[in-house]
Amino acid sequence: MTNIIAGWPVHPAAEILPLLKPDRLQELADDIAAVGLRNPVQIWQDHEKTDWLLDGRNRALACEIVGITPNAEYYEGDDPLDFVISEGLYRRDLTTGQRASVAVKATALRERLQQEALQRMQSGKGDPDPDSGQGSRRRPQTTDELGKQFKVSGTSVEDYARLQKNSPDLAKKVDSGEISLNKATTLLRERLGPSLKKKEEPCKQKPIVQHRSNSRHQLDTLTNAAEQMAGLAGVLEGMFPDQTTFQDLCTSKVRVEQSRLIKAAIVRIQKTLKKIEVRM
Repeated sequence: MTNIIAGWPVHPAAEILPLLKPDRLQELADDIAAVGLRNPVQIWQDHEKTDWLLDGRNRALACEIVGITPNAEYYEGDDPLDFVISEGLYRRDLTTGQRASVAVKATALRERLQQEALQRMQSGKGDPDPDSGQGSRRRPQTTDELGKQFKVSGTSVEDYARLQKNSPDLAKKVDSGEISLNKATTLLRERLGPSLKKKEEPCKQKPIVQHRSNSRHQLDTLTNAAEQMAGLAGVLEGMFPDQTTFQDLCTSKVRVEQSRLIKAAIVRIQKTLKKIEVRM
């Protein structure tokens, strides 16, 4: 069912971006009531002469709240999906999870529009512009390419695609900003357990989760490890207040065997970091 805002049906491309939370939307409505709508909403007309609300859902909703008819301009370009991405993604303060969500949804929408354009051509209705957002024929992008376009890592794109497939309720919470993508991914692992790897295998056959280059995969792995090490550093700092020594800690809290393992791990990390440092 197509959503209607301020009398216009909402274009599917506009739906890939999250709406403002109620309090932020009210702030926008109050601002519009005070000074008017300074940035017109964008309307796109399809080949059947139907007007669609392409950009400005939040502004249109805010205008509805205060009883104002929003100013509108027609988008004259040839790719409404790319327009929404460029206009909405880069001027919005989105979380990493929300950016990954937009990447996944934009890819799925483009594939859908391509299929619809092909069906129109086969039925004799044709496609007014085969390179438009209604039927843009582009090769599938890898997760790294999507990540670069949407300013997130390829791993984040894969994580959201997996989340959307296996747990739509968690995906919605990431979309709204209620929880982070990392938190949702952790919850998904807890839900699926050992079956996670098996469940996600079919998803890997889709263009959105193509295998990445080995070097990029290693970089993502190193990034995740660095984040974990930073967390470990914080834990260690909290465990050694003032003049407390490692020996004091081992005597009071852990066994001798545990202390040996911890020391060995720290020494190994130090040696590895020294090797990496000379190559950076």
